[in-house]
Amino acid sequence: MVEMSSHGLVQGRVLCTYPKVAGITNTAPEHLDYHGSMEQYRTDKGKIFTMLRGKGIKVLNGNDESYEQYKNIRTERTFVFGPKNSDLALENIHADPHSSSALIVGKKYDSVPLRLAIPGTFNLENALCAIACTGAVGIPVETSAEALRSFRSLPGRMESIDEGQDFSVFVDFAVSPQAYEKTLTALRTMVGNTGRVMVLCSSCGDRMREKRSAIGRICSELADITVVAEDETYGEDPHAVLEEVWSGVDESKTDAHKIFDRKEAITFLFKHAKAGDAVVLCGMGPFSTMTKLEGRIPWDEREVAREVLHSLE
Repeated sequence: MVEMSSHGLVQGRVLCTYPKVAGITNTAPEHLDYHGSMEQYRTDKGKIFTMLRGKGIKVLNGNDESYEQYKNIRTERTFVFGPKNSDLALENIHADPHSSSALIVGKKYDSVPLRLAIPGTFNLENALCAIACTGAVGIPVETSAEALRSFRSLPGRMESIDEGQDFSVFVDFAVSPQAYEKTLTALRTMVGNTGRVMVLCSSCGDRMREKRSAIGRICSELADITVVAEDETYGEDPHAVLEEVWSGVDESKTDAHKIFDRKEAITFLFKHAKAGDAVVLCGMGPFSTMTKLEGRIPWDEREVAREVLHSLE
């Protein structure tokens, strides 16, 4: 199995790799500073299907805007997941702070239980793409679903931080507007009507300025408390970047705060969290350093979160 990035496809880093099955989970505005436009981004990602050389099987997300474009790329077979009545779809979706579950249904399948030991309904969608890929080469859906029961989350990807506090804390590498929307929607489902969604949001420097205000807008719409903080600078003024994220925040929809220092922002959120709330720290994920104007400093958001939680005991 090989994960191919859009950059790698354009730069020829995966030339002479001819897969039997190729799939794309979804497409969303990201890396547009490199690709130039969403249309070009989708075209560049679609190169993965041309590497099937008219043979093989392409696995497509029927709910994604790229579906109409990619379905016309010639391959031996197309396997579609997502929409009702496609090859594979999900029903009875459920998520809690520690897991997510659904029933897999499809043209050739009755109800197959899918349970992941990781939170976030979007992870169920990613799992469905993986199951579609394995199903395309003949592995039974039941076998793949059972194998995924033991899967654990990757570091910094909706990673739960549990130090005995009575609210949920997650560190997530959400950096695009779509990723923020999926993460916050998952948390909203998780807390239901009894808890609040609280988010630390940010955007790094020298990357896709157009996404900054969109992140602020999405957090306003989906979070009860929004804190905008610093992120990696890559040479750009971090205060100016923060202000661009803040420009998208609608203070009439969320309890919004600007706290530049990232550790202070984390402390603020934890101090104001109550039982049943869900706090997510977005942007840094599994990184072990943070790039500031004066250079790199040690920074592991997961360890910082644990340190702050212990300091508040």
